Amino acid sequence: MLRKRQLTLLRQSPTRRLRSTLFFLLFIFFLLSTSTMPPLFDHEKLEVYQRALEFCAEATGLLDQLPKSSSLWSQLDRASISIPLNIAEGNGKCSVKDRCRFFDIACGSTLECAAAIDIAVARNFIDSKSSMKPKRMLAEIMRMLVGLIKANDPERDFGRFRGVQEEGEFYRTGNDQDGE
Repeated sequence: MLRKRQLTLLRQSPTRRLRSTLFFLLFIFFLLSTSTMPPLFDHEKLEVYQRALEFCAEATGLLDQLPKSSSLWSQLDRASISIPLNIAEGNGKCSVKDRCRFFDIACGSTLECAAAIDIAVARNFIDSKSSMKPKRMLAEIMRMLVGLIKANDPERDFGRFRGVQEEGEFYRTGNDQDGE
């Protein structure tokens, strides 16, 4: 039976053979991506890590709207990838200081992504409406990262930082006053 299938594939035109092969590979990819594999590493259990991966997927859609030759494209690409990578690396560290240092870097990358999205809107690469979903995702990731840092280091002084709050379509820190 397998031999007959192989001969049938060989008789097909190269375009049809390529299409059949691509369909088969996509089917295999679908099966692998929809299987529910248990997490193998501790960082995979973190909800903030899962949200960061979801943002990476969302950022891919934004990157498609930016010119690939733009420095903004590479900056957003690197910063979005940096968030889950630093969460994973930080979660694997033994000391609280090291762990929080990587979570801090993930916070910085989160803010960098938000700024890159703002720049993309300012340069008319994307419209402000399509920027809201990824920015909400980033605000949630930022809140979760701050919570993760506080959980690891309860004595940590965040100074003036109060987290990220939504104010209409804009973000501001908790210390900003209207009219300032």
